[in-house]
Amino acid sequence: MKKQDAKISRPEDEVEISDWLAAALHLAGDAAAFESADSSAANLSAGFHRRCRQAAGQALAILKMRQERQRIGFLAVPLADYLQGLMKVAGVSLSQVLAATGITDLALQTPGPLTAVGGLAQAIGMSLREVLVHLRIGIAAQSQPVPMTLLVAHRHAGDPRRSPLEICEAVLLQIESTYDAGGLNHLRAAEQAIRRAYREGGHDPT
Repeated sequence: MKKQDAKISRPEDEVEISDWLAAALHLAGDAAAFESADSSAANLSAGFHRRCRQAAGQALAILKMRQERQRIGFLAVPLADYLQGLMKVAGVSLSQVLAATGITDLALQTPGPLTAVGGLAQAIGMSLREVLVHLRIGIAAQSQPVPMTLLVAHRHAGDPRRSPLEICEAVLLQIESTYDAGGLNHLRAAEQAIRRAYREGGHDPT
């Protein structure tokens, strides 16, 4: 099979995909080509076909989430809620996404899962700035009685020149100024886990 560029083109845009996703798509394409050739298909195991189908399904799930994220953009919700919402609107299963990324769950309570989730966020095209804000919203929600979406909407109505992301960052700074030392340490450890994922993915987390 002729190797293609690591891009998927649509009439309205071009979507850059990571190396592992491109490799999975190439593998799936190779498998389809093999299956269409009677002489070759006979020499391939059922396990190989199954792994290729799984890789194709997982790659497609990540790609669908990436496309939906581009359409929806930023929303002032916790990171886990945002990712799960993207899965639902993209029509992909949680099990497919977890298998593709190695994430055990989306509880986001410890640095280990956070690093894996950071890799998923990067794979679907979220900027580090966005991911950190979503993460901070989730932490703030544990002590903030008013949903962040309402706080941002209230501020945005009075200052339409600023983006919801900018307003959300301003609101978060106010909330975080009330954190005690333990809360701040938890926040910094979570941020470092996300930054580590982006650094390992080849992006400078500055």
